[in-house]
Amino acid sequence: MNSEIPLKARVDIRDQWDSPNAPIHTSIAALQKTLGHKISPQAEWPALWAQLKDRFSDKSKFVPTVVSIVVVWYERLLGRLDNDVYADWTEELLSALEGGASLRIEPAPPKVTRPTTTWDRKLRSFHLGIPNADPMSQARVASVLDKDFDNLFGGTAGGEDDQEDTEWAHVPPTQAAASHHTQVLPDLTPPERLPVLSSLSRPSDLFTSTVPYILTLSLRGREGLVVYCSHEPTLELLNEYLKKWAKTNAHDSLRRPIFKLSLVESDFCFGMMDTLVVEPYMSHHDGVNPTIILAFIEGVVGYKMVYTTGSYWMYRCTTLFK
Repeated sequence: MNSEIPLKARVDIRDQWDSPNAPIHTSIAALQKTLGHKISPQAEWPALWAQLKDRFSDKSKFVPTVVSIVVVWYERLLGRLDNDVYADWTEELLSALEGGASLRIEPAPPKVTRPTTTWDRKLRSFHLGIPNADPMSQARVASVLDKDFDNLFGGTAGGEDDQEDTEWAHVPPTQAAASHHTQVLPDLTPPERLPVLSSLSRPSDLFTSTVPYILTLSLRGREGLVVYCSHEPTLELLNEYLKKWAKTNAHDSLRRPIFKLSLVESDFCFGMMDTLVVEPYMSHHDGVNPTIILAFIEGVVGYKMVYTTGSYWMYRCTTLFK
């Protein structure tokens, strides 16, 4: 193993890639059982680390990210074999695989912003390019790989050409009033199999890169209101915006704002805020008018309401925020 790869990544390669007990081998075996051919993955770990290391200040995310993309590759290929719609495509695949094949995992070209896969007829190998780009949800990875599989034997893989299709919306972390471009993703390919547990990142990362984002708002009368959201940056932005423009209570000798805003850590995991509590500092206040917050949720960050009772609202967002 290349000594330039950090120790943590080398350990993860040993446990999550090389080990016969690694979940990726379950995906390889499942494809082999249906296909009748074993497609062995060959990862160019030194090259991958050299190209992608700037994206992984947390080294513990490097190998799981690559493994998760490779697992999706095997699952999407297996899904095609199980679908009669792709019978002709499968015949072409079987013809191409006569004599065996391998899967080479390597860095994608510099300007490519999403995973790509191609078939090299001369080398009799698949190529899976891992981009130096922000992470995607597994559903999004499945969708873009499906597009490449469609063109595997007669076209070219996407990447740079369909960059607009994969562009993420940008939500400034603290400047809510700034205008921002939003790119609503097309319908994502629904998963056909449960993901491998080890391929799922920690909740704060997983639910930042997985849509839809879910947000709910509940009024609590004189006690204020509570906003729950699966997308932590949305809550942080709302919290910072409300604090920036907070109105001081002229009747409070401590000169505090009328409302106290508190981000609350999730009960499910450490290090992820999933709750924003808005409550009056002084108990005699009549409650919270939610209209500005509702307008912010819909008009500024683009969530869409799916249900309301008049004191409870549920929203979802299918736009990946950067």
